[in-house]
Amino acid sequence: MDILEKMAADFKAEVIATQLLAEELDVSKIIIDRLGSTPRTHTKDVYRTYEDISQYNLDRYTVLQSFRQSIYEAIPENVFHPPTLGGLGRTQDEIVEEIKVQRKKEAEARNFFKPFEQEAPYLEMQALMLELMYEKKGTYDNLYRLFEQGWPVISKLPYSTALSFIYILPILNEVRGKREWTEKCLHFLTGFPVEIRENYVSGKIVDVPGAFTVGASTLGISSNFSGNQYDGLFGWDIHIGPVPEYLTMTVIPQSGFTELLDILSEHFVPANIFVQYFIQSEPLPQTTLLPDPSAGRLGYTFYL
Repeated sequence: MDILEKMAADFKAEVIATQLLAEELDVSKIIIDRLGSTPRTHTKDVYRTYEDISQYNLDRYTVLQSFRQSIYEAIPENVFHPPTLGGLGRTQDEIVEEIKVQRKKEAEARNFFKPFEQEAPYLEMQALMLELMYEKKGTYDNLYRLFEQGWPVISKLPYSTALSFIYILPILNEVRGKREWTEKCLHFLTGFPVEIRENYVSGKIVDVPGAFTVGASTLGISSNFSGNQYDGLFGWDIHIGPVPEYLTMTVIPQSGFTELLDILSEHFVPANIFVQYFIQSEPLPQTTLLPDPSAGRLGYTFYL
């Protein structure tokens, strides 16, 4: 608690309480005690912090004292006791004794209003705690669960990689269709080197001999001019690898890796570009007698 009083920065009491709440896990064990707003102009929001023990159930409470206006200050004066000054014929000792009695009544009134004054800070602490859960992504998965509902690809990625994909979403529209950026993103999300090569697959239309009726034909649909005409498809050849030998089992067919590539391509590749995948494993020199019968995968871990 001493370190909170030595901090030079002025933090709001609810912010400090939220950080303590992350450790305490019980909001009812944190109390913000309002001392009045008179010295607030030249002090920090949190004046003092200490631990107290309840006289009823012996539970330990963390108390944060703050110079804020309480319900007691909002109520008109002299509701709980008569004015201190006034009246003739009283001695100084009688006035001092009356002030002590009024101080006691004031403390009782402040204690009476404390449960009601805690509701507003508790509500703000819950909101700050929810914000803290979204910020501390390594400890809480609130951000992960929120985006998992709208992007199924997140559930197929490792947790740390999925969080990085979430930060790519704001710029996804800008990088979609850009080959260099798509290579970088796929390399980061899959964990393997990625190279994209552009291709253009063209097909030749063979001339069909014979005449046709002009009135019954539609140019470009049921008829065409004579000559060599070329039409084709623009696509990307995505080369992934080399994949290390010990990770080959994670990229072979039926492993779900190609399904992951299909989902990622829907986000990074425009719909008018056709995609083909080429996965290359890292060849290692070894004998054909493998100690593990399931370690040999033709075309992946060894070749004929």
